[in-house]
Amino acid sequence: MAAVLFIQKCGFTGDKAVARQYVTKEKLEQEWNDGTWVNYKTSIFKYLPNGCLVEKTEKLWVKTVWATSYRYVYTYNEQGKQTEELMQDWLNGGWVNNTKTTSSYDSNGELKEELVQLWEEDAWVNQYKNTYTKK
Repeated sequence: MAAVLFIQKCGFTGDKAVARQYVTKEKLEQEWNDGTWVNYKTSIFKYLPNGCLVEKTEKLWVKTVWATSYRYVYTYNEQGKQTEELMQDWLNGGWVNNTKTTSSYDSNGELKEELVQLWEEDAWVNQYKNTYTKK
């Protein structure tokens, strides 16, 4: 349900199948080493056609190949505010939960709280939280 609300908030209307058509962008990071540029990391960003980020995948350069490392998956509420950032590691050919940050907002849409949890033994365990107030 959150994904559909997110799509509507981002101004996307029409066939839901079209919403699954992503625009992918890639950022290559290189380091200067002994007079030459050496691959370090590539970030692959997956957006909806209207520019809303839904996933970011990181790959590290290991000797001569790109090795998938981790990804972030983003979820939004009906106001278009990010409610969840899920970080997953690539392990043994599949994605494994690592960290989840859940954000909540007040009635004015202002960030109220962020809860950070770690994935331990098949369950989310609270790590810390940030609480925001207006002064």
